[in-house]
Amino acid sequence: MKAFIYAAGFGTRLQPLTNEIPKALVPLRQQPMLQWVIEYLKIYGIREILINTHYLSKKIDAFLEQVSLGVTLETSHEPEILGTGGGLYHTKSFWGDAPFLICNADILCNFDLSAFLACHQTNDSLVTLATNKKVSNSMLLVDEEGTLCGRQKNGKKTFYRTAVGKVRVVGFCGYHIVDPLIFSKPTEKVEFSIIDQYFTLIEQGVKIAGWDIGEAYWVDIGTPETLRQAEIEFPGFV
Repeated sequence: MKAFIYAAGFGTRLQPLTNEIPKALVPLRQQPMLQWVIEYLKIYGIREILINTHYLSKKIDAFLEQVSLGVTLETSHEPEILGTGGGLYHTKSFWGDAPFLICNADILCNFDLSAFLACHQTNDSLVTLATNKKVSNSMLLVDEEGTLCGRQKNGKKTFYRTAVGKVRVVGFCGYHIVDPLIFSKPTEKVEFSIIDQYFTLIEQGVKIAGWDIGEAYWVDIGTPETLRQAEIEFPGFV
């Protein structure tokens, strides 16, 4: 399986750390976050990785030239930032026919990616999203069949398809497994959110599933506070 790592963002919540280096290269225990993510993917046999870049992209290029991580690493540079949706659609020629993984350079976790892939292979979904119980202002709504049916923003629920049975409010882990058939779904937008596109697809009858990571470790290294938290708490990979 191939993987796509989002690393184009400005990292504004991590300022001043990101004034001089991109968010993906912010160090955790003296190692850049991007390297932690790549090593995590390697554990599960992922050997072809595409990384999107924009902000301070030359520093990411220089890092990738200097390290030898035992995988094939390529970049997809965005002269104008395209968002998570536009950035993904910009890479559509890279993926071939097999499902691929998407993740963020600033998410540190240790759940079982093999189990995540196995779920996607059996749930007949275009996309499977890894979920957890982390509460935030933006949450997902998943029904009893494990199918995404809506979202909750600032406490307000919006449904994009009819839910089956009881609905759970879950957090999104920033990890997706996506079938390349997604690129056959037309969009006229250039810069857009992939999550917004998922809800558009749900309205069109496309099935998108959720998969709970259980009690696995997960943290969004989005602020200096969560970076310090991860420095102390991260238990390593399983």
